[in-house]
Amino acid sequence: MFEEIGAYENSRDSIEEFLTQVKRLLIYIAFEGYLESIRWRGTQGLVLQGRHLELYREAMREYIGSRGFETLLEAVRGMPEESLVAGGLSGAQLFVKRETVRVVERRFLRNPTAGLFRRFLQAIDTLLKSILDATGAGSALEELKEIAGLLPESR
Repeated sequence: MFEEIGAYENSRDSIEEFLTQVKRLLIYIAFEGYLESIRWRGTQGLVLQGRHLELYREAMREYIGSRGFETLLEAVRGMPEESLVAGGLSGAQLFVKRETVRVVERRFLRNPTAGLFRRFLQAIDTLLKSILDATGAGSALEELKEIAGLLPESR
C-alpha cells in the first residue's frame, strides 16, 4: 500500500501521496475487510468488529463526506516552503519518515502481529503528526487512524 518513493521528490506531492495512502488504508480497514483478511499471529481477535466496526464505518463515511481530507490537502498546498522545512516535511527528513512507514509496513505484512501493526501505525503517526502540527488541520484523520489500531494485546 505504501509504495517506495523517489529520494527527495517534490515535498508537497510526497505529502499528498502519503495522506492519500493513509486515507486509502483507513477505507480498506472500514469497508474492505483489511484487518479481517490478515492471518494474525498471537492475537485473540479484533477490536473493530460487530457494532464497533459499524460505528467506525459510520465515522469514516462522515469524515469522507465532510471534506475534511480535502481541507487537509488544501492546507498542505498552501503551506509556505519555510513551514515545510521547519516541520521536517522536506528533503531527507520527509524521505526518512516516508521510508520508515514503508519498511515497517513490509515487516508487518511478513509477520502480522498486533505489535508490528502498532509499529506500522506509529510510523504513520510520526509523519502524520508533523503534517498536522505544520498545517493545524486534519485531526479527525489522526483520530480515525488511532481507532483503527486498537487491537487486543498479544498473547
